[in-house]
Amino acid sequence: MMSENYVCEIKDMPSRLLLTAARGNLSKTISALLEEGASIETRDSTGYTPLLLSAWFGHLENIKILLGSGAAINALCDEGATALICAAHRGHCEIVKYLLEKGADVSVVDKTGDTAASAARKMGHLNIVELLNE
Repeated sequence: MMSENYVCEIKDMPSRLLLTAARGNLSKTISALLEEGASIETRDSTGYTPLLLSAWFGHLENIKILLGSGAAINALCDEGATALICAAHRGHCEIVKYLLEKGADVSVVDKTGDTAASAARKMGHLNIVELLNE
């Protein structure tokens, strides 16, 4: 006899796979999973959404699909970081530009006291600091 937990895990599979796809440059997989009903705002154990993961790992095409499908651009992980803070911290300049064009909030402060600009500065990404201060 199948347990209720097993059935719930199967129903959640598209959302779980979406988190995995967001870590990789798997934009076609992301599109397919969203079409299959994966939750665009699903979260991993640290509160990262597919958008936050894509920003952290530097996958612009994923981000375009996720935002085009309604992902919350200023969603916060458990640490209080947004996709913009993640991209700035990691030095993903093209993603920072794109997120700014789409209306990402530059004033968000994470739980360590960092904004996107201060996170970029700490990591030595001065080109991103300039971009964020324009």
